[in-house]
This record gives sequence, C-alpha cells and structure tokens, in this order.
Amino acid sequence: MLTCIILSGGKSSRMGILKQNLDFFGESLANFQAKNFCQIFKDLYFSSKTPISNDYNIPTILDNENTFAPIFGLKSVLETLQQNIFVISIDTPFLQKNSVLKIIKSFQQHQNATFAKNAKIHPLIGIYPKDSLSLINSQIQKGNYKLMDLLKNMGSLEFIKISNQESSNLNYPKDYQQAIKDIINGR
Repeated sequence: MLTCIILSGGKSSRMGILKQNLDFFGESLANFQAKNFCQIFKDLYFSSKTPISNDYNIPTILDNENTFAPIFGLKSVLETLQQNIFVISIDTPFLQKNSVLKIIKSFQQHQNATFAKNAKIHPLIGIYPKDSLSLINSQIQKGNYKLMDLLKNMGSLEFIKISNQESSNLNYPKDYQQAIKDIINGR
C-alpha cells in the first residue's frame, strides 16, 4: 500500500494564518485532513518546515530547505521514505475517497506517476514513484522548482479526472469562507 503525504510546508502568506490551523467545522484543517486520509491509508505523514500538531499522532517529515516550494517537500519525503507516495496539499479538503482510490488503482495498473486532472493537471494530488527523486534532485540543481516542469520530464503519466470542486483549494480568506458556505449549503 502507498503512504499518504499531506504537504503543508507553505508560508500561508495569502491566507494570513497557517492553513493547517484553520478551523474546519470545529477541528483544525490538519485534523480534518488526517481524519479523512487515515480512512484510506495505513501510513500517513505530514510534510512541513515545522512539526504539524494533530490529534492523530501523525508524524511530520521535515523539509529543512530555506526555500518555500513543494518540490523540497517531495524531495525530503522521498529521501526519507524511499517508496512511492500519494500526495495531497493540506489546503485541498474536498478530494473524495473514490477519486483517491481511482488514482491508486491507475497507478497500480500502469506503474506510472498518476495525477488528478480536470481543466488542469494537479501535481499536488497524485502519486510520485520513488524513482522520481533523481528527477527532482536534477531539477532543483538547475534552480527550477516548478512541479509542472517536473511532470513534463517524468515520461509516461496517467491522469484521473476529478471535479473542479474536489481540486478547490483554500489560498485566500475568501476561498475559506466560500468553502464553509458551500459545505453548509450542501454544495
């Protein structure tokens, strides 16, 4: 089985507070995500610059780079675990279990990196094979931290269609407020 990584190493500068601490219906967003993904994955970690407090005793794999970019979190996690990983960003709370299972099934069938897709590709919702570490290191050495460029260099990729709602993330306070309204209104 794959290990799930909840990436949460961003500055949260657009949100104004650390996203993992956002109140999400009486619990932190970190706890909300941990609770949801513990139902799917046996092994689960956060990836962050600092330890993530949570009620589920999910450990944090630290990203010790000074630069804030998801590629450094991926590097730290793949170096530490040396196995294939499913990644999700902490600020993407609407991904459905069924979509996660489809991504996993596709990866198991094809053994290629597999990502969610709708109108765009989502490099922070999907599976990175352990052998992608060499590409990540090479790209970092070139000073290119863009995940879409990484995906272009990965060769064969698989994509699983998800809804726009599932890929919605909470970047700004207005996104967070709208998400809460949508959930309350059953959307």
